[in-house]
Amino acid sequence: YQFYSGGAVTNASAQAAALSAAYTMMNSLYGSGSLYQQLAGVTGATYAATVAGSPSLSAILPATLPAGTAAGNIVGPTNTQYTAITNDIAAIGTALASIVASANTASAGSGTNGSAVGAAAAAAAIAGRASDNGQAAMTSTLTYTPPAGSGTTAGVYVPPATRPALEPTAGAVTPFVIAPSKVTAAIATVPTPPAITTLAYEKILLGTECVGSSGALTSNVVTAC
Repeated sequence: YQFYSGGAVTNASAQAAALSAAYTMMNSLYGSGSLYQQLAGVTGATYAATVAGSPSLSAILPATLPAGTAAGNIVGPTNTQYTAITNDIAAIGTALASIVASANTASAGSGTNGSAVGAAAAAAAIAGRASDNGQAAMTSTLTYTPPAGSGTTAGVYVPPATRPALEPTAGAVTPFVIAPSKVTAAIATVPTPPAITTLAYEKILLGTECVGSSGALTSNVVTAC
């Protein structure tokens, strides 16, 4: 892995290493004490009290949500989503313990060694991404203010009505593999969209509505599709 610099490890189970890395990473991102866990089930009505009661949240999150945030808006993951994640983490942990035991039986210490190198690789990855703007992207969800003209001017972004905009600054997060300069260069080759007053734009918009509408289409739209 690009952040791991611990050198080669002999007599190490590759399966144990992979599972250990996944387990360590998942626990860091979604386990007990994580931002994900602390915001599970939090709504607009409970947000301020939740942040005020947690020193770690108070250090990185605004004390209150933007004006107009509905009390029922979901701020973090739902409790159902968090339960699913914790079940996944537990399943990985169970599988890891089994792989470590069987690998150690096949070759003394190989499971333990593999688990250690996997955990080290994950820790190195977490440390290497500490300043990648990822956390800022997540918290920008809670401080986002729609641009001028949102909801009144055609072509201006309108955030979801039932929850905050999802990580609106995610584009500033450092890529995992490709260099940021290459991402910028690639974006520069993408043609700009047609003006919203053109027929080309209308055709693209219609195509999106025909394929991606979440509700029933009106008869005139169905005919156009």
